[in-house]
Amino acid sequence: EKVEPETAKVMFLGQSTKIFSAFHLGYNMLINLMRLEGANPDYMIQRSFHQFQKDRAALEIQDQKRDLEAELTRIEDLRSVVQDDTQHGFNID
Repeated sequence: EKVEPETAKVMFLGQSTKIFSAFHLGYNMLINLMRLEGANPDYMIQRSFHQFQKDRAALEIQDQKRDLEAELTRIEDLRSVVQDDTQHGFNID
């Protein structure tokens, strides 16, 4: 079965689909790894794709936080951002 050139182009050059790992190292799996001689459960956890995705997401969140903090330091006066020139008077009495 032939594939149309335009369809093939979209398949190869189109946007990729994100992959989310469904593999989770469970407690029983880690206990069984500890029974094996030479097996390192810590290494397995750190090398898992799920852990990689969590670490990468944490780095993205840290980058967003840094960008927002930098934007906040550039704001000299909150009223200029809100564009509210109204003078507000507050009375505690």
